[in-house]
Amino acid sequence: MIKVRLDDKGLFLKLEIDKETPGMLHGDEIRIKQIITNILTNAAKYTEKGSVTFSVAYSKIEDDPGAILLMVSVKDTGIGIKQEDIQKMKDFDIPEEERELFDQLGKAVKNYDYDGILELLQNQAFGNVMSGERPAKRIYEAVKKIPCGHVATYSQIAEVAGDRKMARAVGNALHRNPDPDNIPCFRVVSAKGKLSEKFAFGGAEAQAKLLEAEGIEVVDGKVDLSKYQWML
Repeated sequence: MIKVRLDDKGLFLKLEIDKETPGMLHGDEIRIKQIITNILTNAAKYTEKGSVTFSVAYSKIEDDPGAILLMVSVKDTGIGIKQEDIQKMKDFDIPEEERELFDQLGKAVKNYDYDGILELLQNQAFGNVMSGERPAKRIYEAVKKIPCGHVATYSQIAEVAGDRKMARAVGNALHRNPDPDNIPCFRVVSAKGKLSEKFAFGGAEAQAKLLEAEGIEVVDGKVDLSKYQWML
């Protein structure tokens, strides 16, 4: 499949295989193939001329003589990064919710967790980060949709923003709310209707006052979701 794409674009496929790599290995063949296919597919997609180089090597694991660390890499002659953008990358402060995704990927690679790697590569939130689309922007737009007099949970906002799994990122984004007058983060509560003790603009007491001003009853730091939850 990859070879067909490369041939269609007139690209040359180079193979660099360490001859000492064991000819027979035991592992999750399906997952490894999926990961390699994803990487090669991206290389073919973003390379217009030249070549794609696929390399395979290995190293021994001292603590486990019966195992090896299989090292696979892909190099291409694609557009790469513009020189003027390199410094921007060095100066760029990665938002916490995005840093968390990369940390998860790093841990999955370190632990040889092929299922975890594949899940992250296919995760919509991770794809949005890699394409330059900021999760925080989608989170803020989702919060703006909560009607006055209603509340939504973190997982609801995550779902509206495109990925229900990033509920934690919702909290991080709302804590840095850049425009509280137009982004009503006080309307977001926990799955049990509990207000946030870490509410960015004054704690649970301030959040309660804002909710009560919209006619939402707050009892013992909680909102009755059966009465006030935003129904999607």
